[in-house]
Formats: sequence, structure tokens, C-alpha cells
Amino acid sequence: MSLARQPTDAEVVEEFNRILDATVAGTEFGCLTDTGIDNETRDILNLLARQPDPKRPVDIQACRIEFARMLDGTHAPEAEERDLAEWAKLLAKRPIQEHEGGTNMGAELVYEIARYGVDTDTEVLIERAQVFSRDGTLWRRVDDGPETPCLGTDVAVVIGADPMVSEVRANEVTRITAKPEALRELPLVLRVPGRGDDLDKSLWSAEMLYEHIDDSMGAERGAYRVLYVNGEPWSLYFTDEGDWLLPEPQGSDFEQQPHLDRIWAKLSFSEQASRMVGFDNTFIGLVTAGAVACVTLSDERDIQLVLELKRRGDDAAVFVEWLLEGWLTNQYRGGCSRIDLLLTQLFVETAVNDRNGESFAGSYLVAGTESSDKGDYLVLDSSEWNLELDLEPAMIDAVLGLLAQRSSQHSDIVTAARDPASPASLARQAALEYWERNHDDSWDLLFENLGGNRTNST
Repeated sequence: MSLARQPTDAEVVEEFNRILDATVAGTEFGCLTDTGIDNETRDILNLLARQPDPKRPVDIQACRIEFARMLDGTHAPEAEERDLAEWAKLLAKRPIQEHEGGTNMGAELVYEIARYGVDTDTEVLIERAQVFSRDGTLWRRVDDGPETPCLGTDVAVVIGADPMVSEVRANEVTRITAKPEALRELPLVLRVPGRGDDLDKSLWSAEMLYEHIDDSMGAERGAYRVLYVNGEPWSLYFTDEGDWLLPEPQGSDFEQQPHLDRIWAKLSFSEQASRMVGFDNTFIGLVTAGAVACVTLSDERDIQLVLELKRRGDDAAVFVEWLLEGWLTNQYRGGCSRIDLLLTQLFVETAVNDRNGESFAGSYLVAGTESSDKGDYLVLDSSEWNLELDLEPAMIDAVLGLLAQRSSQHSDIVTAARDPASPASLARQAALEYWERNHDDSWDLLFENLGGNRTNST
């Protein structure tokens, strides 16, 4: 049995400087676990990676200071002290006590919300509420008070109906621990009392303000609720439908968007011939296992973020609604009567014709269709459409079935892709041959030079 060689101090210093420089430059997004760098230094490097660019000198220096504390051995006793303190808290908390006669035997904690004051250097517990399951019944307890049975067995309904376990309040730090059944629909049931921009800095210590507010993603939007769910930071997002608490962006996410646990699809559009060149991006995916989010970022409309949140149900139906009736599609519809057909063809090219992630000219996608909007910028040779999918085959089939039901034209698009010998497929091939002879292929070269992967030829 051989043991992996531990890196030398010089190698660790070199690796730290490399990661720090790359994080500041934006070419890397945090620190991996197998670098020889300890948890405390890795955490602050990952925090730096989540900050907006350009990185602040004070934050860069904080990383260097934390690394120096690692090298001089300060972190080891501090970590041991924290572990001992955490065990003491857990033993003192005793979230589910065993009553005489064993009435609590088999109880399982499924949800806990703890609120902390912010006027001291460290978090001080104000109150804690718990929901736990025993013998098929949900129970609630606040601090060390009595256990009370909840109405119903759906933990999301229980949370949403009770302000004590659903509210994330101003000028506090809220920490939630949720089992999968409680996390599933949590974004849909959390509540924000008062105004989302409430912030009274006189109630915050300098240390707590710096740690939780100053560089938070929410503060950039004037949204001040401090929430951590299973240790991960969540932020408040303002929408026309209400205010939602959702996971903060991570890694390669856009700074404005909440993090999606799984992205089903990303639709992008750009147009190079107009004077105002911008990019539209819209995503759909899962925030949690039971909550679907549609996120739109639009340069052309000076809209930083449009966010829709839905309870998960019929995945294929909500996908088609996003694709053909979503916020961005409806913005396009006013100038392009063929937008539904264009997007249906784009889905077919991506999902059926095995061209996932490729880019297409709008004129290619609407080839063979008739309309009076031929000059619309959405269908020009200079327009570029891209769809990236991460869908299971069963969901692709379900989406295709729903698209085919929209109209006879939609049905022809789906049939042409599924049956190469069908009259619809032959008509599509003839339309593409005509398009090949007549479209302006200089735009294909331009997009290639811009780093695109536009491959429109048949």
C-alpha cells in the first residue's frame, strides 16, 4: 500500500499564488480540495471567486492573510476549538428529545430554521424552530417549548403556512437545514416579511456587516435578506410575481442569475447587422427537485433579469411553455409571426438532428415558411440562434409530441425530423437547398471569426 506524497511548503505556496492570480484574472473559479490548501484558506478563495470583477484589493489581501495563518499553524488549534464548540452546541440543542415511554423513538428532524442576531462579532442565536416526523405525523417545536402536531403531512405546506418556520426577516442571519423532502419546494414557500430592501446598519456589527452584507450578491440588487440553506448562501430576487429566495450564483453562472441545480436548456440569440449588438439569454431548469425556474437576461432590452418560478409538475408542458410562450419569446413575437415555428425548428435541430449546442441563422430555421416579416432581424442571415439541451430522451419525446399538437405546421416540422422519407421532410430538404443557394454566407464566416460554431449547411 502506497501513500500519496504530501506537497512541500514551497509547492503549496506556488499553488496558492497560482489559484489566487487565476481567480483575480477570472480564469478559475475557486479552489479544489486536493491542493494541499486547508479548509479555511480554500473557503476564502472560493468566497473571492464569487465576488464581482474586478476583485477588491482588500479581499485579495484577506486571502493572503488567511494563507499566512495556515502556514504559521494558527488554523489547526482554531479548527479544533470550533469543532469542540460545534459539538457542544449540538449536544446542548438536543433537537428531538426522548420522552419517557419512548414516544419520540424513531423521530426524524426534517427541517430547522435558526435566526441569529447581528449586533455582535459572531452570530448569537435568537430562536430556533424545528419540524420533525414521527409515526407518519409532522410535529413542530420552537426552542425548548412543547411539541405540537402539524396539520397535514406535506412538509412544504406546513412550512408555507407557518410564519415561524417560513419567514426570513430583516437584520438577522437565518440558517436553514432541510432534508430533501423539505428542500424540494422550499423556494416556493419561504416568505419575506416587510420590504426586501430593509436594512438598518446601526443594528449590525462591523464584522457581521462585512461577512454577510457588504459583498453579497443580494446587496448589489438592494436586496437585504441573509439566508444560508444547508450551508449555501441564498439571495433575495425581486420579480413581478413576488420576491423569491433562491441560491446565489456559482462558478460559471451569470452574476445576476440564481443558481440552478440542473439547467434543462439555455436559449441564446444575437444579431450582428444592427447598430446595437446585444445578447439575449434565457434558461430553464431546476432550482430544487420541486421548483422550476425560467431565467432571462436581455442586453437588447436593458433588462438585467426576468425570473419566473413554478412548482414542478408536467416537465414537458412547462418546457414548451417556456420555449414558445416565455417572457423572451413574447418580446420577439411582436415583430416576427414565425417565432413559434423558428423555435420549434431550433428544438428539432438540437434534439432530433443531433446538433446540440450548434448555432443557426434565423433564415435557416424558417426556410420554406411563408410570412410578411421576411425583413425582421430575427430571421435574417445575420441572426444567430443557439439552444443547448440537457434532457432525458423520454422528456424530448414528450416535448416533440406537444410541439406537434400546436398546428399542422408544427406537426410538419416534427414529422420531417422523425421521418426522412415523409413529404414534410422532402419539402424541408428542398427549402434548405434553395436557402443554400441564396443566403448570404459572409455572415457564417463572421460568426466563425467571433468564436461561434455555426454550421448551417445541410
